[in-house]
This record gives sequence, structure tokens and C-alpha cells, in this order.
Amino acid sequence: MATEVELAEDYGVSRSTIRQALAQLADDGYVRREHGKGTFASPPSRLVLTDLSLPLGLAYRTRAQGLDYRAVARSLAIVEAYDPTVVEKFACPAGTPMVQFERAIVLDGTLAAISTSWLPATRFGAVMETGMTEESVSMTLRQNFGIELARYENEVEVHDADTVAAAVLGIAATDPLLVLTASCFSDQNEVVEVSRTSWRADMVRLRFGLDVAEVTSPV
Repeated sequence: MATEVELAEDYGVSRSTIRQALAQLADDGYVRREHGKGTFASPPSRLVLTDLSLPLGLAYRTRAQGLDYRAVARSLAIVEAYDPTVVEKFACPAGTPMVQFERAIVLDGTLAAISTSWLPATRFGAVMETGMTEESVSMTLRQNFGIELARYENEVEVHDADTVAAAVLGIAATDPLLVLTASCFSDQNEVVEVSRTSWRADMVRLRFGLDVAEVTSPV
């Protein structure tokens, strides 16, 4: 990439103007600045395609697309559930003990999402001793508890990033997030996990599918 002096000469502006422009481009992720080395164009970001019609874990879906997937645990704790969505999805009283697992999702080296999962502590509290297998809830449920996830019910909303999400994901508080709330059902048709994942809107594309043969009432 050209130097600040060369850019200033090419565009007929001052170096301070060039610095401001490069700072904005860096904030937006188009360039990266390395101290003592210079400013370099960033490689184009790849969107992860999340097919919500498939009962597959996030790690499997992303790796199948050739993306490097990594989950980084942020916290694992027993909490009392007062979140209205969690209480509703589990149909449990407010204050019910839950295992709460928070993690960050890294795709190709970029923090793409933060995710929180809740599981009933009376049934899955043992994970406080063993931890999550490879930071994966679905793998932990399968390997440690013999539970297979059969289907997901998903809800998607768009929100501005709050201060926590903005700080973790390195985005502005006004940047949009795609917030995916999922209820995960076992093959016994019971809710075993509720999760909320806040995706950077520039990192994910959602796809929905519907088998028309399953539609029994007129549309």
C-alpha cells in the first residue's frame, strides 16, 4: 500500500486528512494498521452461512464451509434464571438454577459472535466439574449425557450492539447484531438447551428452509 505522503500527493490533500481516512478505514475493517510496519489492506471477510433448517451444530456448519471455527469460553456458572425468554422456553419458575455457559465465536481469526447457553442445573450441573467438551454444548450433551439434539426452534431479531457486545466484538455500539435465540430439543422432544447468539451482521447470512410436504393447512 502507498505511504501517507504518496497518498497525500496522489489525492492533493494533507497528510492529516489521509491519516483520518485511514483511521476510519481501519475502524471499518477495510485496512489493518501494524505499528512500525504500515497500513495494509484487509482480506475480504467471508460470511458464514447458517442454515436454520438443519439440526446441525454451529461448529459443523462453519467447518463444512471451509471456515476455521474456534469457540473461546468466557464463563461457566450456576445462575438463577430470571431472563424472561429462558423462563418461557423451559416453562420453569423464575429463579430456577441453570448452568450458564458464555463463549465467543471466532471465525478465520475474527471475533464473529458471542453466545450464551442455559441448561437446567438439576440435570446438567455435572458440567461444572467436567467443563464443556471442546467448548461445545451439543458435543457435551451427546458424549457426557447421551443426549442427541433432534431439532431447533429459532427466532431472529436485529439489535444495536450493547456495550458488552461492542467491547468483545470490537465494533461500535451502534453497529447491528443479528440475535439468534434457539431452543434445542432432544430426540425425546424435550428442551435441553436455550441459547442466545449475537452475530456481527457483517459476518453471517441466515438461511431458512421449509418442506412443503409438512404443511398440513392451507396457506
